[in-house]
Amino acid sequence: MTKGIPKDYRIRKAMILAAGEGTRLRPLTYILPKPLTPVCNIPVMGYIISELRKIGVEEIYVNLYHKGEAIKEYFKDGSQYGVSIKYLIEDSLSGTAGAVKKLQWFFEGEDFIVVGGDDLIRINLEELVRFHFEKNAIATIGLYEVDDPSHYGVVITDEEGRIKEFQEKPLPEEALSNLANTGVYILNPKVFNYIKEIPYDFGKQVFPDLVKAGEPFYGLKVEGFWIDIGNLQTYKEANFLALEKKLFAFKENVYYSDLDEVEPGIFIGKGAVIGYRVKLEPPILIGRDVIIRPDTRIKGPAVIGDGSTIEGDLERVIVWPNQHVLGGRSFDTIIAGSSPKYYL
Repeated sequence: MTKGIPKDYRIRKAMILAAGEGTRLRPLTYILPKPLTPVCNIPVMGYIISELRKIGVEEIYVNLYHKGEAIKEYFKDGSQYGVSIKYLIEDSLSGTAGAVKKLQWFFEGEDFIVVGGDDLIRINLEELVRFHFEKNAIATIGLYEVDDPSHYGVVITDEEGRIKEFQEKPLPEEALSNLANTGVYILNPKVFNYIKEIPYDFGKQVFPDLVKAGEPFYGLKVEGFWIDIGNLQTYKEANFLALEKKLFAFKENVYYSDLDEVEPGIFIGKGAVIGYRVKLEPPILIGRDVIIRPDTRIKGPAVIGDGSTIEGDLERVIVWPNQHVLGGRSFDTIIAGSSPKYYL
């Protein structure tokens, strides 16, 4: 068990919601499902699994729909991350709560955690778990302070953290809170009594009903980093934040062990070849087996995917794995071809 959580406050099981079509992240999600979109060359769902393992999660279910086989093929049984992963294959979307309801048999008898599969998280889940059990809550939401609440669903709580109300993307002058719903939920099995049918949604149906019923329903502001990868701009922000904060450096990530920080803020993967007169300005992550051709300039923040060949003048770019950028200038863009390849 982790050091910060008492044995009585144990969370062993989790669900990652990974079935969405990622419409706001198109055209990238025409190529890969959102949970597999790379953040610093690691699928975003990899960061989530790492965080779950930190709090002692052992068994994870992942629901799949859009390009689900790609997710299953990459993460397999979860052993590379030190967890057991199983999959719920859905023929149609069940809603966030409906998908969890299908696994009631798996979660019955113990509290569990649900996380959206498309957010970059590095937050204090231990504190959230402790708070949930101390409050004897039916449900607890991780909340994150944001500058502009108009882009998020925000949560209003009382002084004790009890949830009183929700606002969906309020105008700044009308916002009653700047605490966004992170999509990280710790739930007691009693919550299944409030999932009445399939499809069903936590935010639109279950949570408002918990408030109306006066259930012990809480939210806690969490510290760390959280980005909702909802569109192309936030996807770039997630990559550049992960690069700046070195969020890709976690022990379960076998990929990180192959990176060498050759200069402050410049990471180069195994097998990469850097040509003559190449100019690199940090922060930059260059993946495995990358070829940087002579006289190329790369100004960070920049992430170059594994197996790519790069030539020209690049600044503020994200290049997916197995791409070819041959000449010209690329600025503030995402380069993602039709056949990205992950390296394990």
